[in-house]
Amino acid sequence: MILSNIIQLSPNDEDMDNGRKEYLANVQSRIAGAKNSMLAMAAPLESSPSSSQAKSKAPAPVEVKKTEFKDTNQKVGLLTALLAVGAVKPAISIMSKYPWLVDAHPEIADLMIRIMKVSISHLYESILITKERNPSFTYPRARYGSSGVAYPSPRKPILTLCAPTPPSTSTNDFIFFFPDWADRIPISMSLDDLEDVIEPLMCFIGLHVSRDPLFLTKFLRLGRLHLQSTMPLDPVTKKPMGEPDPENPIRLFWFKILRMYLLPALPLIRGNAVCTVEVWNIIRQYETTARWRLYGEWKTTIYKSHPELRIREVQADRESKGILRRLAHNTIDSLSGTVAKLAHSNPCILFANAVNQIMAYDNLANVVIQALRYVTNMGFDVLVFIILGALANPDKERVKDDGVNTSDWLQSAFYLFCPDILLTRYQVLQLLPECFSEGTALT
Repeated sequence: MILSNIIQLSPNDEDMDNGRKEYLANVQSRIAGAKNSMLAMAAPLESSPSSSQAKSKAPAPVEVKKTEFKDTNQKVGLLTALLAVGAVKPAISIMSKYPWLVDAHPEIADLMIRIMKVSISHLYESILITKERNPSFTYPRARYGSSGVAYPSPRKPILTLCAPTPPSTSTNDFIFFFPDWADRIPISMSLDDLEDVIEPLMCFIGLHVSRDPLFLTKFLRLGRLHLQSTMPLDPVTKKPMGEPDPENPIRLFWFKILRMYLLPALPLIRGNAVCTVEVWNIIRQYETTARWRLYGEWKTTIYKSHPELRIREVQADRESKGILRRLAHNTIDSLSGTVAKLAHSNPCILFANAVNQIMAYDNLANVVIQALRYVTNMGFDVLVFIILGALANPDKERVKDDGVNTSDWLQSAFYLFCPDILLTRYQVLQLLPECFSEGTALT
C-alpha cells in the first residue's frame, strides 16, 4: 500500500538518484577538506605596501546572492513520520527501496535506534538491572536560601512533535504527542531475540548505530551474556571450563555483528572508552586468530566499505600523524589523553602510523610507550597485531647489505618496542615464530 502511493510523492525516482549523487559528492568534498591543512588554506602573507600603494582602493560592490530553496523531500518526511509513530513495517518497505536514505539523512537512524531501545528495554531491565533506580536523580533538588528551603516547581508537561523526544529541562517535561507509538514495536523477551528482532532492524542503519552510545552499550552488555551462555560450566562450581564450540550459532552470530556493525561503528564514536571496553568484552571471548582476522579486516577493508568511514579514515590518519609530530618527553602528560581517545576509536590507524615512525626513528619508541598509559586492553591487543604484522612484512630486509648486522628498522621495532609491550604485558614471545614464514627469519 505504501509503495503504491509513494510514487505520487516528490521527488520522483530520477531526482532521488540525484539526491544520492549529491550526498556522494558531498562526501568527496569532505574528504578533500579533511586532507587540506589549515596552513595550506591560509592566504599568503603580503609584504608591507609602499607609500605609492598606500592609498586604499574603493571596495568592490558586494553581490547579494539569492538563497536557493530546495523542494522538501516528501518521501523522507513520510519515512520519518512512520518511524516516529512506530509503524515499522511500512517504514521498512521504504528503506528497502532507498537504502541510502539513512546515510544522507541520519535522523532516520535516530528514529530506528529509538525503536530498538524500546525493544530491548524490558530484556535489559529484567537481566542486568538488579536494584531500583533512585527517581530523585531525574528531578532538580531543593535549594537552601535566606528564606529557608525552596522546593523547585514541578515541571510543566509539553506535547511535542519531535522524535526522539527532546530531553527535559528544569521547567519543562516534553511528551511525544502520540503516547501509543510503542504498542506495535516487537519486544525482545529473551537473548535469542537479539538475533531475531534487533539484528533485522539494525541492518537498515548499519554503522549509524554509533549515533547512540547508550543503546550500543546496552546491546553489547546483553551480547556478552549471550556469548557467555555458550561456555561449558562446571556442574559444581558453575564456573566456565574448557573451550566453547567455535561453530556454535550464537558465536557465529556475534562474530557477524562485530564485522558488520560494531567495528565499523567504533571509529565514529570519538573518545568513548565505555563503548570500547564493551566491544572488547565481546571480542575477548574469541580466540586470538579470530580476533586478528577481525583486526585485519578492520585495517584493510572496513574503512573502505562506507563513505563516512572513508572520511573518518582521512581524519584519523591526519590526527594521528599530528599527535606523533608533537609527541616528545616534555609533552607526554599533555598528549596521553589525546592518544588514548584516538586509540579508543581508531587503534589500527594510530598504531600503524606509530609503528612506522618507531621503525624510522628509534628514539621515539620510549616516548610512545609512555604515552599509552590510558589505552584500553583492546588497544593493546590491536597494537600486538600491528607490531607482529610489521615484523612479518616480507618486503623489508632483515639484515643490512653486509648480510651480518640486523637492519635498523628491525632493531627499533623489536629490541625497543617489543620488550616493553609484547613480552612484559602479553607474554607472546611464543607467537613470534608463527608470524614469520620460512625464509623471513629475524636475523
